[in-house]
Amino acid sequence: FGWKSGRHKLVCDQLAQKGYYVLMPDLYRGERCFWGINELDMSSKKDFIQRMNLERWQPDMDTVWRYLYHDGRQLLKEKPSDASSQDRKSAEPKVMGNQRACPKKTALLGFCWGHWVVFHESARGKVAAGASFHPSGAKLETMFGRKIEDLTAKITCPQLMGPCKGDLPSCLEGGSIQQILSKLPGIGPLCEYHSYTNLFHGFVTQGDVSDEAIRKGIESMMEKTDKFFEKIFDAKTTAVR
Repeated sequence: FGWKSGRHKLVCDQLAQKGYYVLMPDLYRGERCFWGINELDMSSKKDFIQRMNLERWQPDMDTVWRYLYHDGRQLLKEKPSDASSQDRKSAEPKVMGNQRACPKKTALLGFCWGHWVVFHESARGKVAAGASFHPSGAKLETMFGRKIEDLTAKITCPQLMGPCKGDLPSCLEGGSIQQILSKLPGIGPLCEYHSYTNLFHGFVTQGDVSDEAIRKGIESMMEKTDKFFEKIFDAKTTAVR
């Protein structure tokens, strides 16, 4: 887990090449969760995830929104307090321009744990669209004693979902998440589901691209994400509730 692993930076670069202004906040604040034999047992993994609760990462996302919609340059120049210094560090953008970003619309893209962030920020009304691949939001909501269905019902913008082999039934095509999204007023018709059930969980960021199926799956993911964001960003009327 974490933005320093896999091809997260490459995905950001590829989106930036298409003309998007891309930010990748370090919501783990420099921590990493390794996955592999003898690297991290399940209890340690659970402890790591439980530390990354809403109270920890949502203030960092609030810093991201302040950067985008207020004077981000001044925000990063201000002398930070001890409590917020790491928040500002995590919000530092991949590319610093000479002007404020102030986008008309923003979107979030998340993988695995990132799906949880996408759904919560979408429920807070922070973005115009969200996209998630090999989503794990249902597992995380359960870990914190909540239901993914309740969170999904609060979504305020269109979602693109790309579940794959090994994901929970609620995340799969035809599952409870899709059923709820499809019924959201003004949002349902704009939501998209693209299944990758021939590929295992984590293929986008961790998969071996020498495998043709994985390579094609990643290419498909990038193409569908770009077209989905373009559809929402170019819409004459906002799709946000």
